Amino acid sequence: MFRRLFSLLCLLLASSSPLLAKRYTIGGERPASLLTPSNFRGKIPLLVFLHGYSSNAAQSDSFLGISKQRDSLGFAIILPNGSIDSQGDRFWNATPECCDFEDSGVDDAGYIAGLIREALTLVPIDSQRVYVMGHSNGGFMSYRMACEYPELLRGIISISGGFFKNPMLCKNPGPLNILQIHGMTDTTVPPAGSKNFPSTQTGLDFWIKRGACDTAEQKSASIDLVTAKGPETDSLVWNHCAEATKIGYWKMNGTGHLPFFNANWLRQALDFVD
Repeated sequence: MFRRLFSLLCLLLASSSPLLAKRYTIGGERPASLLTPSNFRGKIPLLVFLHGYSSNAAQSDSFLGISKQRDSLGFAIILPNGSIDSQGDRFWNATPECCDFEDSGVDDAGYIAGLIREALTLVPIDSQRVYVMGHSNGGFMSYRMACEYPELLRGIISISGGFFKNPMLCKNPGPLNILQIHGMTDTTVPPAGSKNFPSTQTGLDFWIKRGACDTAEQKSASIDLVTAKGPETDSLVWNHCAEATKIGYWKMNGTGHLPFFNANWLRQALDFVD
């Protein structure tokens, strides 16, 4: 009787003890960092962050301040790197428009899905709260993940990225929360579209239709995302979707391709897709 009670007590203590912050290396031949928060009890939500073209995980993480907020947000973070092209630039094979310019055909979607699955085996990740977020080329890649592995995700966040010019290439779109954050003066990936990229709204319309959402957007109060004074970002939301998802478009007025976010931007974005 005593042995049984002692074993039960040990089990309860183990299940309630805090997880200490740790860095794992996952991904095999393409290593990526998996960072856990400290003193977090229970299941942990997971964010995969994807850098932009010609950047890398460490550089983008440092600039946007992703991993240093994992304790305050209670999130685990995966920081992978794209492949390197002949010019020495890192890229993700996201859409035909961006950014596998040398047609390597690398299966980045399968690679990222593998990282998520590996993380699930190492730490107590909440499999119902997995998100992919990326900047620029990483934003395009976030959409590709939503098209190929929606069963692994709850939502995506694209910052200054875009969708397939040919939406038929989105093979397996799932019911997800989608947030597009875009600077209205972005000339690299113009929100109005160009000969290379569809407009931001065209991409969002695909997901609004896919989710059978109310096609009349709701404009909420402006929010403050960047370091400029005052709320500068218009927030458009499409909700009342068939599968309890929502689509958001945060339009940063006076901001270009590389936003200088404030300290609270990441919490606001994760709250939207959570």
